[in-house]
Amino acid sequence: KLFELLCLSGALAELTWPSILSKRHLFR
Repeated sequence: KLFELLCLSGALAELTWPSILSKRHLFR
């Protein structure tokens, strides 16, 4: 169960990080 959660959070981070970085780039 814990491993499943870790994988899920990892996939979520991979999806959200690019959008966060692009947003930061727009704020400049």
